[in-house]
Amino acid sequence: MRNREFIAILTTLVFAAMVAVFVPAVAAQGYSSRDSSTSSSSPSSTAGPQSSQAGNTMAGSSSLMSAETQLTGSIVSISGSTVFVTLGDGRTLAVALGPSTAILERVKASLDSIRPGDALGVAATKTADGSLRATAINVFAPEIWQRVRKGQFPMSDGQVMTNAQVESLSSRVEGRVLYLHYEMLSAAILVPPTATITRSRAAGAGDLVPGMAVTIRGSSGPDGIFSARLLSFDRP
Repeated sequence: MRNREFIAILTTLVFAAMVAVFVPAVAAQGYSSRDSSTSSSSPSSTAGPQSSQAGNTMAGSSSLMSAETQLTGSIVSISGSTVFVTLGDGRTLAVALGPSTAILERVKASLDSIRPGDALGVAATKTADGSLRATAINVFAPEIWQRVRKGQFPMSDGQVMTNAQVESLSSRVEGRVLYLHYEMLSAAILVPPTATITRSRAAGAGDLVPGMAVTIRGSSGPDGIFSARLLSFDRP
């Protein structure tokens, strides 16, 4: 169970980012500037003058992100474009993979491997003082980054997702701080030693095998088949 929870945490940020390809964005709460964050003890972020508080839409956006279901389980069999997954409660779910389904493989990475210019998806909790503390970081491959919605927005579990590129990385007593930037967005996010870090790369249906732990995101149709918008996996 711990392994499945770990996988779910790692993949939440990837799913939130990829879903954003198809739906509008919502800006997260801002902060005055990157310079003020650097001099303050509370890493935080800003989406510029067009988004000064949570709930304001970023330029070019008009509505909230639509809800989808995220499920975690293990592959029991594969038949054509349908993958049968056993869920944690013992149920077996038929998951349909379509031409637009994104399939990603996750591999473990380290904070030391992150460089300026890398494209990241960072899931973070907002502390009482408004600062952001990373729980999971995903480094996007270039071909995946092209499909990801850039910016910052709230996640369904209450965390904040930031999809942006690395400007710099500095050290503090309580951890290291990532400074991210994309257009008008700047963000300073504390990375504690407990944060999980992975790299995602594009994969295909041919990489899936029975026994593989997967996390899927999508929705069920009237026929009871779950249509996957994205499927993420770790190799055994």
